[in-house]
Amino acid sequence: MKQVLKKFINILLGFLLIVGSSIFFITKYFSDDIERSIIKTIEKSLNNPLILDDVDFTIYENFPNASVKISNLLLIESKDFNDDTLLFTKRAYVTFGLLDIINKNYDIKEIIITNAKINIKYNELNLPNFHIFKKNKKKSKISIEKVTILNSDLKIKKEITQLNLDWFLNRSIINIKKNNYNFNTNGFSNVVEVGNTNYLDNKKFDFNCNTNINKDTVDIISSLIDIENILFNLSGSVISGNTLNMKIDVNTQNISDLIDHLPEKIRKICSPFIANGEISFNSTLTGTMNKESNPLFEMNYIIKDGKLNLKSNAFKLNNIQMEGNVSNGLRKNFKSTKIVAKVFDAKMNNGYIRGGFILENLNAYLFTSKFKSSWDLSELSRYFENSRFDGLKGKMSTTTSYKGNIAFNYKFKNMFLNASHSSDLNFRDVYFSYNDFPLQFNIESMNCKLVDQNLAIYSSSSNISKSNIDFNGEIQNLSAYILESAPKIYLSGNIVSKNIDLVELMTLGDIAKNKELKPIMPDWLNVTTYINVKNFEYKTFKSSDLTAKISYSNQTLFGDSLITNLLDGNLSGRFNFSEPKINHLKTKSEFVVKKINIRNSFNVFNNYGQEFIKKENLNGIGSAELDIEAYWKPNFVMDKKRLKVRSHLIIEKGELIEFEPLESLSSYVSIDELKHVTFSKLENTIDIENEIITIPTMEIKSSALSLLISGTHSFKKEINYEITLLLSELISDGFRKKNTQIIDFGEEKKDGKIFNTVYFKMTGDTENPKISLNKIRFMEDLNKSLTKEKKIISNIIKQDILQNEVIEVKEEGQDIEIKWDPKF
Repeated sequence: MKQVLKKFINILLGFLLIVGSSIFFITKYFSDDIERSIIKTIEKSLNNPLILDDVDFTIYENFPNASVKISNLLLIESKDFNDDTLLFTKRAYVTFGLLDIINKNYDIKEIIITNAKINIKYNELNLPNFHIFKKNKKKSKISIEKVTILNSDLKIKKEITQLNLDWFLNRSIINIKKNNYNFNTNGFSNVVEVGNTNYLDNKKFDFNCNTNINKDTVDIISSLIDIENILFNLSGSVISGNTLNMKIDVNTQNISDLIDHLPEKIRKICSPFIANGEISFNSTLTGTMNKESNPLFEMNYIIKDGKLNLKSNAFKLNNIQMEGNVSNGLRKNFKSTKIVAKVFDAKMNNGYIRGGFILENLNAYLFTSKFKSSWDLSELSRYFENSRFDGLKGKMSTTTSYKGNIAFNYKFKNMFLNASHSSDLNFRDVYFSYNDFPLQFNIESMNCKLVDQNLAIYSSSSNISKSNIDFNGEIQNLSAYILESAPKIYLSGNIVSKNIDLVELMTLGDIAKNKELKPIMPDWLNVTTYINVKNFEYKTFKSSDLTAKISYSNQTLFGDSLITNLLDGNLSGRFNFSEPKINHLKTKSEFVVKKINIRNSFNVFNNYGQEFIKKENLNGIGSAELDIEAYWKPNFVMDKKRLKVRSHLIIEKGELIEFEPLESLSSYVSIDELKHVTFSKLENTIDIENEIITIPTMEIKSSALSLLISGTHSFKKEINYEITLLLSELISDGFRKKNTQIIDFGEEKKDGKIFNTVYFKMTGDTENPKISLNKIRFMEDLNKSLTKEKKIISNIIKQDILQNEVIEVKEEGQDIEIKWDPKF
């Protein structure tokens, strides 16, 4: 074994010695001849002279081939140009086989260029500057089969089909076999600009491409291109440098990486969002590419496990599955570009979107879509940073169609409002607050349809704090108001409610945008609706089965055809609330009240704001016609000075129980029945104005006595009443005893006779009323009586003289003697 190894080493050493000796011999005696022959061969093939510094023959640098190294080689571009540099390289190697040296047949088949600058140009006639070789019918000794370019700059410029290419080639090996060219190249692209678009800026690339080149046609048989780890296959043909028929295929590439390496103009389109996932597509480029037109681009794509995040807000879509196609359209530009998603399926944290869409015109996105979706509203609320809805939660499901422009920034608001869109909406268990408004809103359920700006509500059940509202109707301008592009919404329809608390609902004015003034009556709402409320509350006021037409406009609430049950009776009428000055309310109302329980009304209306008479003192059934004008200061404080009331009041089956002012008459009238007075009917018209209650003369026919009362009663508790009592009843102790059969209490007229009267005054205040005889009225009445008696006596004398009058028979009755002091 050792002998065999020793023989092999000896043979190898002998071979190396022979080769080394041959190389030394050739280099020593043939190098100059080889150098001259190679340079001469090259020069014969060129139209322009060959410019260089030095030529060296070497076998070692490119062994096993021999080569001639040319230092600082310069080639000048063809004569149709400006004698500028076509190629400059610090070192170029022309290689040939060792047998070529022996045969002295230096057929150049490979060129190696290092540290070169290559400048390729095309002029206005689309002629290149590299046509530097002579047209020689004789067989040329230059039949290059391989070109290797190392660490070199390559620049290509074309006038027609504007092209600007600037590459640094780390290594480019071009194998040539007749018309077949195989490129194995890697490097760095500074610019690949076609027209005004830079398709490959600051990118590493590596490609292997097999082509056939025939005159003005390049056929790409196959290729595998790697641009920053983005892999795709390219095939097809290029004719005359500007007519394309290309096919581009990508299989399972990362979307975010792909977007990062798209041209800047296209990257800007994607800048508002972050997209990820896997994409596969096959596409074609066909047609002419020049200043006036682009080739037709068409692509079919599939996206799996995609993700989409908007940069402007927290909107996210996950697990996106898409299928569709893309085309740059008839005009072959961004404006005619159309992106179609035949299938779109995406998920959110607690929801989904399914459907399809078409995106057109990449200069101004036109979006046409139809989706079914389910949303968690708490997630949705995060997408609107300036939303007025706080703490939003609940479920919303939709079927939506949309056609209009879109954007991924603040411009979308106006685009949405100008678009054509329709949505069938279903809400369940929705809760939210509005800005810092204290009341909680709850939508238990709502089925509706949004068409552009208007919302048609087919059915709904909602609550605002304690108030329940079931509504069907229409809300106009809703979308524009929510997006703060319209000042008002317009509501019309029908409301059915189990319970409404008006005090709470009136605080809806706090929702108004003007936080400094905070009007009570909101300026953002117009309403026309018919209501049916089972239970209605306003502070202590309660009623049932309330129906009315309610309208609201210009910060005024109108109620017409109002009917409701209250206090064992009913009420009907109309009213309006307005806010003539911010935080100041005004109401005008006309009501008819029938058969209400008067005692209970004292509880409801807070004892009518007085202490003169309380619910314990009065009972009965009341009816009234009321005309009221009232004003409230901020915090719902009534402005009593401006209160105006005109009322026609009727009280039936009335009772005055231990009413102290009436009992004060006992100082003059000793009647025990004054502690509990019953009367069949009391009727009068009472006015309130300037804080004074004015009571015209009113007749009270009671179980205790009959009287007339009139006067004034101020809000400061000052009273000034005139009370007239029938004198005959004061002095007749047996009157009521003989008339116990009377059911309707009151005074009876006897044969048309008028009973004598006594006048009283009630003055002071309600806490300490003062009762006294009205001397002035008593004297006035006495004087009237004397005048009347005087006239009667005069008539008697005349009748006696004339004797033409029948003497009246004196009627039997009580003998009454009244003693009084004229000084009284």
